[in-house]
Amino acid sequence: MDGKTWKANEEFKASLNGYKRRSGRRSAKEELHFKYVNVGEVPASLDWRKKGAVNAIKDQLQCGSWAFSAVAATGGITKITTGIALKADYPYKGDKGTCNPKKEAFHEAKIKGYENVPANNESALLKAVANQPVSVLVDAGGPAFQFYSSGVFTGDYGTLINHGVTVVGYGTAADGTKYWIVKNCWGTRWGEEGYIRMQRDVGAKEGHCGIALDASYPTA
Repeated sequence: MDGKTWKANEEFKASLNGYKRRSGRRSAKEELHFKYVNVGEVPASLDWRKKGAVNAIKDQLQCGSWAFSAVAATGGITKITTGIALKADYPYKGDKGTCNPKKEAFHEAKIKGYENVPANNESALLKAVANQPVSVLVDAGGPAFQFYSSGVFTGDYGTLINHGVTVVGYGTAADGTKYWIVKNCWGTRWGEEGYIRMQRDVGAKEGHCGIALDASYPTA
């Protein structure tokens, strides 16, 4: 049990659930461009970790979760589209220098922008995740989420989305429960080594913990 779990829930929410969603609903224009709208069949299950498109679990400490969510999604699409240079080939040296564009195995990341997944639509979210990791917001303020340790999370939840995470896959448990594979940023001692499997297709249009309310992905 780490520092995330021993904190009183109110202290926990104050320190780690600080994201404030912008007020108002998205405009129709914001959801006009959804590149995966015509995607048909998708794999029955998918895990971007197994394809090398997910970076290591981080611990946000007092930083904003949105940054970790965005970086994870950006790293994923970069790996998928151009590949990422290996640390062994292009190591971080911690001193001033210049990038070497001629370096063998160098891969340049070019992010063009982002698109929103249509809100309140888990089917649309599934299409997006089948093609790349996706940034989402969830309500992570309840004790059930705080103390999650393993299994498919089906606990009590709200839709006051306050925490940025990244959906990196999906699947179905042995008992038939569908789930999302979600990367958190509370270190590897929380959940399933830093991840949580959240129930998918719950019936409520906003999804479990509001996971389908405000999702987006970078374009490259």
